[in-house]
Amino acid sequence: MVFNEEQRKTIACSMRQLDVLQPEYDACYDQYEASKTKFYWSLYICGGLIVMLIFKSYDVQSAIGTLGVAALPTIIIWLGVLFYKARNAYHQKISEQWETSKPLREIGLSYTAKSKHFNEPFLTVLETREELDINGFK
Repeated sequence: MVFNEEQRKTIACSMRQLDVLQPEYDACYDQYEASKTKFYWSLYICGGLIVMLIFKSYDVQSAIGTLGVAALPTIIIWLGVLFYKARNAYHQKISEQWETSKPLREIGLSYTAKSKHFNEPFLTVLETREELDINGFK
């Protein structure tokens, strides 16, 4: 593909912005995954204990005590709120990347920055999936 000077500037600027956003995106993704795991484990463990309490398992009730019985729903709710906040932050970063890559999509390109999942950045033509040389735009 042949690009004029204005398009080359747009491509270079968008690539730089996406390179800057990528570490923030990776960090939000890690927080999201960690909070999701904690929340699901809390549902599994605390939910199981709550089910046992509902069916009047006095062994479980005496083992965890009155304070423990009150703490189980609190733990689930607290980890659920953390999961919700991490999810919203992650989706906000996805939206930022989407908006930042909009000028590239208008030209017909897609850029994947170097991240913990990709060792090399990729600049690709959307229509043909042809990979372009990034060094020509830096």
